[in-house]
Amino acid sequence: MLNSVGGGTGSGFGALLLDKLSVDYCKKSILTVNIYPSQETFVSMVEPYNSILATQFLIDHADVCITMDNQAIYDICQNKLDIELPKYSNLNRIIAQVMSSITTSMRYDGALLRDMAELETSLVPYAKLKFLICSYAPIISHQKVDHMQLSTVEIAKLAFETTNMMAKCDPRLGKYISCLLLFRGDIIPKDVSSSIFQIRTHKTIRFVDWCPTGLKVGIDYQFQQTLPKDDIRKALRSACMIGNTTAVSQVFSDVCYKYDSMFAKRAFVHWYINEGMEEAQFVEAREELAFLQKDYEEADSAINEENQKENAGKTAQKQLLVNVIDQRVEIVYVENQQVLIDYSQFSHFKRQYIYNFHMHMNKSTKIPQQNKSITLFQKNKGDQTNKNQRSCLVTNQREY
Repeated sequence: MLNSVGGGTGSGFGALLLDKLSVDYCKKSILTVNIYPSQETFVSMVEPYNSILATQFLIDHADVCITMDNQAIYDICQNKLDIELPKYSNLNRIIAQVMSSITTSMRYDGALLRDMAELETSLVPYAKLKFLICSYAPIISHQKVDHMQLSTVEIAKLAFETTNMMAKCDPRLGKYISCLLLFRGDIIPKDVSSSIFQIRTHKTIRFVDWCPTGLKVGIDYQFQQTLPKDDIRKALRSACMIGNTTAVSQVFSDVCYKYDSMFAKRAFVHWYINEGMEEAQFVEAREELAFLQKDYEEADSAINEENQKENAGKTAQKQLLVNVIDQRVEIVYVENQQVLIDYSQFSHFKRQYIYNFHMHMNKSTKIPQQNKSITLFQKNKGDQTNKNQRSCLVTNQREY
């Protein structure tokens, strides 16, 4: 479903239609493409209200939400296509190219993204984190003729550029949770591999640590198609990026700022109340969007906390030996990375415990023997302490 969330029909009737679709087709994946209003120009004074109220229905009833906004596409028309005063028809032609690239594999039986359900499983790790951004490259006007020289690697880089994003947000300020990069046209798989390597190593393109398969690539050999009145010139090869990034919360922050300013004065609220709404619905919609923003902000930090707890548990396990015997263990780190433990101060029972404990660790690990072997010895009273010798807890992470 494609709709504008700022207007009365797109937000009001769109929300009602989405509610009915989720009930009548509850087993189908519902994909929506939502156009948010420009933050610099107003078509209607109640656009912030409509946007927040419509977003509440998207959170509750849609499965995948591709987020765009008019201001980002206005900037593309002015800066890349040299259109001084863009019209809605210019914006719609760009959106049509993006939608064509997203659905190419579905229409031409591609290897990746054959249906809507695959889009959901590839990009939405949690039910609430379903608001995606997208970009398209190359976006070149008819006056420019150097588009044929763009390589696959260059197009892949352009797909991650902020100036090619269809939403007014900066992904460099967030992290990608998941990402699909869809190529079409004259594409060589070897060049795609080089592109992915450069994306992975690019400092400004960051992925969360807890999603190992965060980037997927699809190739479709159907060339880009254009209409005679299209502003974008037909390219030999093109790419469309669909990403789930924490930076999408920037779009909601801009809308919420104007919403809060208006609702604090209860401006135009009586229009909605006269139509049967209640003021509590405004508060509920705003709170639900605040929860969504919080979910995106904590998407990375929450997992990092779990990793820290897990690492703390491993550290506690390494210190188990010292805690049980209630003594300091004297450890020598020698060149071959063997660990020497002086157990002369311990009783026979504690010596046997140390030996059994380390023999178990040696057998249970898959690290090469020279990296984990432990030698038990009895130091003579006259021995001098080596400069590499230290009395401490188990601190070398390579021991076990």
